[in-house]
Amino acid sequence: MKQSILHLRYIVSVLALLTAMTYTYTTQAEPQILETQDSRRSFLEDFLSITKEVYLEPANSERFSASGLQVSSSGDTQIPEGEELILRVTIGKSKILIPGDLIAINGKNDIYLLMAEFFSAVKFPIVVNNETGEAEGWFISEDKKFSMSLAEKSAQVGDQTYSISSNNFKQVYGEMYVSTATLKQWFGMEFSIDFSQMFLQISTTEPLPAEQRYTIRNRIK
Repeated sequence: MKQSILHLRYIVSVLALLTAMTYTYTTQAEPQILETQDSRRSFLEDFLSITKEVYLEPANSERFSASGLQVSSSGDTQIPEGEELILRVTIGKSKILIPGDLIAINGKNDIYLLMAEFFSAVKFPIVVNNETGEAEGWFISEDKKFSMSLAEKSAQVGDQTYSISSNNFKQVYGEMYVSTATLKQWFGMEFSIDFSQMFLQISTTEPLPAEQRYTIRNRIK
């Protein structure tokens, strides 16, 4: 639906230009820009190129390459920075669909996932305190401890200590959002997003607890 609206806007823009040009010539006005056939052609080509880029072409997915976020869709990715995203999440090679949605924020070079919801989705028993800017718990197995503090600008992930900055997080309406680049660094996760379908795929080298639960339930059935 959204893509159809964009196509319609593009067509309307082209028709509006052609109408304006026709009116200019039929009224024998003295055009200041379109003085020759070549200049008219050049102007029209520039106009078509600009409007096509704005209305039809997907945003350049290379802007996400620095974060490691992969864009798997060829659909429209021109979503404004700061826009809220409602994502469905799949995990593992089997692309197991996680129940519920995951709220995210579209950033300039990455997307930021609502931290508490993310940990809940992958079944990491990590408690997030949005008021203090802290989180604590464990991941994968109980011996792999996790803790972080925005005030101390550090995160302890297993045996590793990481420095964190404002680039790693966003705070929106009092809630913490964490970038996929940060989660990749902490937990070795790979993220791929399909903007046209609003699906986020999470891949890891070892099964996530949510994936393990799904496997166990299927065996019981």
